[in-house]
Amino acid sequence: MAPTLESPPIQNLLLTSLKLQKSSEFSQNLKYLKLPSGTPLYEADQVPKYAYFLDSGMASEVAVTSSGACLEIAITGNEGIAGIPGLLKYNSAATRCMMQLGGDGRRIRADILVAAIDHEGHRATFDRYLQSRFIQMSQIAICIHLHSVEERLARWLATSADYSESCHFQLTHEFLSVMLGARRSTVTLAAGVLQAAGLIEYRRGKIQILNRGRLEEAACECYLILRRERTRFLKG
Repeated sequence: MAPTLESPPIQNLLLTSLKLQKSSEFSQNLKYLKLPSGTPLYEADQVPKYAYFLDSGMASEVAVTSSGACLEIAITGNEGIAGIPGLLKYNSAATRCMMQLGGDGRRIRADILVAAIDHEGHRATFDRYLQSRFIQMSQIAICIHLHSVEERLARWLATSADYSESCHFQLTHEFLSVMLGARRSTVTLAAGVLQAAGLIEYRRGKIQILNRGRLEEAACECYLILRRERTRFLKG
């Protein structure tokens, strides 16, 4: 994850709202990165040293049990930041975070970011963003408990399309089973239902959304709730 030399315009909504890049010290420590799919941002049981402002792509926060079972509990795109445990000065993160959909963004040391937020008086904006994250995690927990795998898969694919601005994905059943907290055989059946309905095409780990409108209709109500919540913190 070596920083690249060229740095395109900032697309991250939280970073733009905080306007921290106007500080020369902050800008000097803000490093532009290419973040391919699968790139680890931080691991469980470690204190994240860096925070990541994504310009594109999507990061997935995953809870991991002692038996190795995994479940996605939160996602981050260009609206926010990955690495919150380091900003809140936890002794260690309870989750791991990786790039689910490849993209790019900017990395900065957590301690520098916290100091800049407090010094520039932007704590209120940051706290509103934290609240939106907690709402997101609560909604995902409700979704896992109440909605079918087919509904959750449709929600997950529609959300991924929002972040990637694409209707094509390369995703294995194993990867989807982690994201949805379901067995691979169950995910296969759910994908088959969506494919039989003409909403997606799924072959050899490649998914194409054929009918975006109907896919959103097939998704549970959590899709629209989570989409609205992503940027509500910017409105104050």
